[in-house]
Amino acid sequence: MAKHDILIRAKHLNKAIHDLHYCIVEGQIRSVFSKYKIKTPEDKTELLRRCMNATELSSPHEELSAQDEYDYTLSVFLEGSWRLLADG
Repeated sequence: MAKHDILIRAKHLNKAIHDLHYCIVEGQIRSVFSKYKIKTPEDKTELLRRCMNATELSSPHEELSAQDEYDYTLSVFLEGSWRLLADG
C-alpha cells in the first residue's frame, strides 16, 4: 500500500472514530460503520476500542469469537461509562 493510500485510510478511520463519539444507540453505530464501509467484526471492535481509548478490554471469557468480541465491546461502548474517563 502506498504512503498516500495509508494516509487517506488513516484520515478515513479517524473520521469514523470521530463520528462514533456521537453515537449513543446501536443504530447510530451501524450507520457509521456503513458510511465508512467498516464490515468485519475485528475492524468494528478496533474502532470502538480506539474511540473509547481502550486498546484492551478484559472480557468475561478467555476465548471469544471475533463476533462475540465485537458484541462484548459494543455493549461496553453503549453502556457509556468510558465517556466519563474520555473527558478527563
